[in-house]
Amino acid sequence: GVVAMGGGCDAGVLLIDYLWIDSLCIIQDDQEDWQRESARMADIYSGSYLNIAATSADDAKGGCFEQRYRYQKDSGTKCPAEPLKLELNLQGESVLLFVRPDLESAHEQISDISAHWNNYTSVYETFDRRRLVGIDVESLPSREDILYINPSDNTVGSPLLGRAWIYQERLLARRTIFFHHEEMVFECRSGIRCECGGIIRVDGSFFSAIPDYIDGEILPPAVPRIKTRFFKLLGRGNNMRQFADLWLEILEKYSCLKLSHETDRLPALSGLASRLSQRFETTYLAGIWKEDLPRALLWSRELYFGETTRSATACVPTWSWASLYFLDKSVQQAITYGTDIRDTKAYTEDSRLKILDVQCYSSGANPYGRVDYGFIKVRAAVIEAKLKYRAGKYWLKCVLEYEGRKIDFGTDIGKLAEEADKFPEDMRKRMVMCLLVATLGRDEKVALVLERSEDADTYQRIGRVRIEKDLQWFTSAPIQTLTIV
Repeated sequence: GVVAMGGGCDAGVLLIDYLWIDSLCIIQDDQEDWQRESARMADIYSGSYLNIAATSADDAKGGCFEQRYRYQKDSGTKCPAEPLKLELNLQGESVLLFVRPDLESAHEQISDISAHWNNYTSVYETFDRRRLVGIDVESLPSREDILYINPSDNTVGSPLLGRAWIYQERLLARRTIFFHHEEMVFECRSGIRCECGGIIRVDGSFFSAIPDYIDGEILPPAVPRIKTRFFKLLGRGNNMRQFADLWLEILEKYSCLKLSHETDRLPALSGLASRLSQRFETTYLAGIWKEDLPRALLWSRELYFGETTRSATACVPTWSWASLYFLDKSVQQAITYGTDIRDTKAYTEDSRLKILDVQCYSSGANPYGRVDYGFIKVRAAVIEAKLKYRAGKYWLKCVLEYEGRKIDFGTDIGKLAEEADKFPEDMRKRMVMCLLVATLGRDEKVALVLERSEDADTYQRIGRVRIEKDLQWFTSAPIQTLTIV
């Protein structure tokens, strides 16, 4: 059948009998039906013949078809996506040339290519001095006159792409047609195409318009799209390292997407988790995999500004990235591992660390969805350090002190600087436990920062810290057994 993501369509035109629309096929405000159907999302979207995405629609009433537009440079206002008229001097003669405006918004938002390299696919490259002979290049408009200026939010004009639920639906689907505000884009398991042809990429190759080098700068090696790698792993992959690395990358991209209800953070990813778990026979633990412990615990907030909190009712263990709630919607926040942690060649687990036990109990009908409780019992090198809070210009800052040496680090919970005065004196300076997990690259240590929970026998995570190689904090650290909840 056809699945419509964010808007309606006529499946009959495609000679397909069945149409699935979430808002119609799931009984709204019925928790029991929602629990049952959300657990089936992997089957629905992976079994669909075609997904139709109303990418530019604000809501279900928006639909797929509207006048196409792009964003004007500097002002950021909408303007019709009409051809640009250029006056060129060709061997002394004035020539009019009509050029399609740059459509990099669609390319950047739907592809995996970063904005840095997207700039080189601009229509401006068709006026390269090396390729057009006879044209007075001084008569050409500047790059800025033609280039699309990307709004600060990568989902501006494409609200559907900023929704967390859409992420797994897109990855699981065999085929998706995106009705973007600039052009239509088609994506399948092996490649991606757009109307203008500028997004030609097959199985990880870069845009065809990009040469091997630009202005003497060598391009980075091509990296296959996440969707391509995901289906290769499902099909014939058996490399656990590739599987674990890809999952961390998925989390980094997924965590910045928006949800109406933060309690859906795990359910909205459960379809991907169930597929990978079945394929690799792995154990899922509130958003991470048992087989990738303890590395999977080493996430942190990507930006240490913007308010974050943990819900007292969601029951997600603090060692899971899904325990964080991003409160400041004006800032695009996410979790990150960092390339040196995702790169298993740079990551060396501390030999003293042993995972003794780990349990996670799901809530409801979906075993990959919401959780009731979870804990990890670990034996490792641990030191007791002093944690100090101080008011920064805008946000509360933290300092760890041990043996007279201090280092700054960001906590999982972000608070405004003005709230520093609200902290009791014993909260501004208190003792915490630092549990060594691994060494990164050239002897940089990375550790979890923990504090005692209300249950004196367990600890809660409050952050991750990197410790410079010249600080020998863990050389003679005692070995302790801690339970993290």
